[in-house]
Amino acid sequence: MSNGTSMPPAGAGPLVASGSKVVLVVSRGPSETARSGAVAVPDVVGKTQGDALGHLQGAGLNAQIFNDFNTSVKRGHVIDQFPVAGQMEALNSEVVLLVSNGPAVETSPTALPDVVGLTEDVAVQRIQTASLSTEVVREYHPNVAEGLVFAQLPSQSSVASTGKKSGLMMWLLIALAVVVIAAAGVFAYLSMNKGKPVTVPNVVGMTQEKAQTALTAVGLKVTTVPKASTKAVVGTVLAQTPAAGGVAQTGSSVQLELAVKPAPVSVPDVVGTTTSEAEATLKAAALVPSRKSENSASVPKDQVITQSPAAGVKVDSGSKVTITISKGPQITNTVTVPDLVGLTQKEAVDKASAVGLSSKVVPAYSSTVPTGVVSAQSPGAGQSVASGSTIGLTVSLGAAPPSSVEVPNVQGETKSSATSSLKAKGFVVTTVTWDGTGKPADQVVDQSPKAGAQTSPQSTVIVFVSSGN
Repeated sequence: MSNGTSMPPAGAGPLVASGSKVVLVVSRGPSETARSGAVAVPDVVGKTQGDALGHLQGAGLNAQIFNDFNTSVKRGHVIDQFPVAGQMEALNSEVVLLVSNGPAVETSPTALPDVVGLTEDVAVQRIQTASLSTEVVREYHPNVAEGLVFAQLPSQSSVASTGKKSGLMMWLLIALAVVVIAAAGVFAYLSMNKGKPVTVPNVVGMTQEKAQTALTAVGLKVTTVPKASTKAVVGTVLAQTPAAGGVAQTGSSVQLELAVKPAPVSVPDVVGTTTSEAEATLKAAALVPSRKSENSASVPKDQVITQSPAAGVKVDSGSKVTITISKGPQITNTVTVPDLVGLTQKEAVDKASAVGLSSKVVPAYSSTVPTGVVSAQSPGAGQSVASGSTIGLTVSLGAAPPSSVEVPNVQGETKSSATSSLKAKGFVVTTVTWDGTGKPADQVVDQSPKAGAQTSPQSTVIVFVSSGN
C-alpha cells in the first residue's frame, strides 16, 4: 500500500447486503477558523428524510445526504447519522445522513468491516474487499490527524441495532427473496440488463418517494441534496441530474434537488429610514414590504415611524413587513371655500382672498355663462382646505368657436402622467400642490378647466396634486 501501513486483519462484523454503500468521514485536521456558536446535534436516526432535514434546519445545521439499499430500514428513513445525536457542533455545520432506498433486488450478505482509525486509502481498500462501495466526506476534527477515518456510516453498532435477527436469519431472508424473484423472472431480467443504457425519466415536481420509485424501476440509484425554496412543497423534486430524457447506465445514480424550507431570516431595522431605503432593505432580506401612512409631528415626512414585526424578530423568508410612513404634521388651520361660480373674475378673486385663499385663473368657452364670469371652481364651494391654498377659477370666454379643443380628464393620474397627457394635446400645464386631501402623494385630485370643457388651443390647464398630507 502507498503509505506503508499494514492492513489489520478483517474481523467479523454484522451482515449487510453486498454492494451497499459505506460513507467514510475522513479528517481534514483542525479547522483554521474559530467555531461560530455551538448547538447539540438532534437524533434523526429512524426519521423520514423530510423530518430529519426539518429537525437539523431548526437546530441551525445543514445536511449532506447519501442513499443506499437497506433491508431493515424503511425506504426514505434515516439509517445512520454523523455526528451522533447530542454531539456539540458549530452553527451551519453539516450532518451526514445515510437514507434508506429500501431492500435491494439482488444481493448477497457480506460482513461490514470497522475501518475507523485507518487511513483513507486503507479504509477504502478494506470496504471494497468486502464487496461494498464507498463515499468519502471530509470534515475538520481538532484531535484526529488529517487523512484518518474517524467515523463511518453505517457503523457496526448501528447495523447491529437495526434489527434482532441473526446474521444467519438475515441470510435466509435474503435467499428467500431471491428465490421468489427468480421464480417471477424479475431477477433474471435485471441481471441480464445490468449496466445497460436506459432513458432517465422525468421526476421533477414529484415527491421524493414517487421519484425514487420511478428511478429504481428502471435500474437507477438515487442521491439527494437539499435546496431551500419558498414556493415549492417541502420534499418536492426541484431538479435532477442527469436531466430527463438523457441516457444513463443501470446502477448509476441520479441526483435530486429536494425542496426544503428556507432558514428563518432576521427582520432588519428600517425605522427612521426613507420609504425607498426601507423597501430596498427589506427586499434585500427576502422580505415583502407593505406600506401604511399616518401624520406625525416628530418624524419627518416620508420616513418610517414604526415597523411590524420589529427589528431582530425571526420570520420565514418571504414574510410581509408593514412599515408606517410619516405624512408630516397634521394640518389644523383650514378654511371653507366660498361659492365663487357666477361672480366676475375680480369679484371671485377678491372673495377668495378675503378668506385667505389665492387664485389661479384659466379661461374656457361656455355657451351658458357670460364672458368674464366664473363658470367653475376647484375645489367646490363648502370644501375645507388649508389656509393659504390656491384655488382654480375657470372664467368664461363666451361661446366656443370651431377652433376650440376639449380638455381631457386627468384626475386620478400621477402628476407626470397627467402632465404628459395634457402637453401631448398642446396644453400648457400649471401644477398646484394641495394638503389635506386624504389622497396618496403625487395623485391628481382636481383640474381646472374641468374635463370636457372647451378652451382655446395651447391654453393653460391647472392640475391639483395631493401632497400626501
